[in-house]
Order: sequence, then C-alpha cells, then structure tokens
Amino acid sequence: MAVQVLIAEADPQQRDVVCRFLRRRGYKVRSTSDGMRALRLLRRDAHDVAVFDLGMPGVSSARALEANAGRSDPRPLIAVTDEKSLYEAVAALRSGAFETLTRPFRLEHLEWLIQRAAAAPAPSEGERHILYDGPGGAGRPLFGF
Repeated sequence: MAVQVLIAEADPQQRDVVCRFLRRRGYKVRSTSDGMRALRLLRRDAHDVAVFDLGMPGVSSARALEANAGRSDPRPLIAVTDEKSLYEAVAALRSGAFETLTRPFRLEHLEWLIQRAAAAPAPSEGERHILYDGPGGAGRPLFGF
C-alpha cells in the first residue's frame, strides 16, 4: 500500500515540485498552500506522514503541532523551516515533530525522512503523555513556542 503524505507548503512552486517528485515515486499526495486548510487537513486527513511548512502565513507552528497532537492518532510530522529559523526547528522537535528539514533541501532527503516517519511506530500512551501532556496539560505540547 502506498504511503499517504500531506504536503502543507506556503510556496506553490515548491509545493508542486515536491508533490510531483513524490507522486513519481509512488506516494499518494494531498497538498495545500492555504494555512487554515492545512490545519483542517492535519486534524482530519487520513495521511501517514505530514510535511508541514512552519512558515505558512496565518498559522503558527504551535497551532500546527497542537492540531497534530490533538488527533486521536497523531501522525509523524516533518517540520520544514528556513535556514535562519533554528529556534523554531528546535522548538518543533521538542513539541513532538518527528524531524525538521531546513530549506534548501534535496528531494531525496525528504523522501528518506518520509520513509523513516512512515515506518516509525506510533507513540504509546505513555509517550504521548510525556510529549503532549506535560506541565501545559490536556494535549498541549510539553515545550511551547
């Protein structure tokens, strides 16, 4: 069965390049460059892995990670950031992102991360508690932005 990937990328050109590459490699891809639609898809879509641009207008990285954490079955999320956003990348990892990817990146590296994320076991209830229910409680990421 093909891995289903959600691509939420603000730059339509970058999004199209990534989507074409992944489709040629056999992935099922759903995508958007709209921040609010990206949040809705992140919460409800039946994807295996999400690749989420943390610089999407109108959507904070914290909201994206909280939307994923709020799912009954959080999916691995690969957070894409700009080179100058080191703080945001570290905060995303601490808030439950599977991995971060800094622009510019090689498409083959993205595919490798997607394969790793899709093969990773889902977090156990205890791990989910540690990641998402720390001092903030009730589904909030342990480390805020």
